[in-house]
Parts: sequence; structure tokens; C-alpha cells
Amino acid sequence: MTDQHIQFPHCDSGVLHAPGECEFCDRHPDWQNLRNHWGIAFTGHQPGPREMSCPSDFQRGLHGAHGWYGNQPTNTEVPVEETAASKVMYPVELRHPRDEHDQPLPTPNDGAHIHDLLTADIQARKELGTRRYGTPLQAHNGRDALLDAYQECLDLAVYLRQLLAERPD
Repeated sequence: MTDQHIQFPHCDSGVLHAPGECEFCDRHPDWQNLRNHWGIAFTGHQPGPREMSCPSDFQRGLHGAHGWYGNQPTNTEVPVEETAASKVMYPVELRHPRDEHDQPLPTPNDGAHIHDLLTADIQARKELGTRRYGTPLQAHNGRDALLDAYQECLDLAVYLRQLLAERPD
């Protein structure tokens, strides 16, 4: 059995925009075709007389999912009243149309999923810490976690600066 992961185009897995409205959703034409075939309205669209509501719109109301910037279509302006959380997570400089200075969107490929690699790294660190210190890291362990984290960040900054210095121009 292969380890296959499905990446939904938006934070809310019920969000799926109509073809041409969103570059992320357009990467899943098979899902868009199924929505049409099953008679389910696209996110932000009023259902037709023989359609069911978009699952996300049904839960949050029409355009309700768009209050979270991570659920908004990329190619279409939508009426939005953003949530406070969305404004914090996606500052104004990130809420602009893509331009020629932006990095390209990630290209799906057969490479390892970074979240899976990170999960394995975390498990390995837990095992190493347990061997080294006799216990996994726990809260209220007598150490100053803020100071530990700050010192680790300083080490990270040093390594990042080294990488920048070693890059060819």
C-alpha cells in the first residue's frame, strides 16, 4: 500500500471554487467536475434549484469561509469581512494579488511531504532526548523554556547567516 496524501486547496477542506476562480482549486479539475456531477454548488455561489449548498457555505453562510484569507479564491474578488484571526495570520502585505516579484507556486511532485519529514524528525528528537536526559521534554521540568528557546533561536540565526554567507552571488 502506498502512502498517498491528499492536499486540499484551502484551509477549509469544504472550500472548492469554480473553474477559473482560483489557481489552487484549478489544480483539482477532477474535484471540480465531481462537484458539477454531484450537483454541489461551488464555494461562494448560490446553489441552483437542483444543487446542494457548498459544504463550507452551508456551515458558515455564503462567503463565510472567505473571512479567512487562506480560503479566498486567488483569481476573483469576493465580498469579504475578514476575521480577526485572518488579519493576524495574513498581514496586509500578504493579502495582495500575485505579481512578477512573487515566487512561483509550489509544483506538486513525487518528493517526500515535508510535514511527514518534520514529524519523523520530531519523533527522532524525542527519542534522543529521552535517551540523553532520561525523560521526554515536559512542562514544569525546572528549566526556563523561554531562555532555552531564545538560545536555540540564536543558534538558528547563526546557522542561517552562515548559509547566506556561503551562497554564491
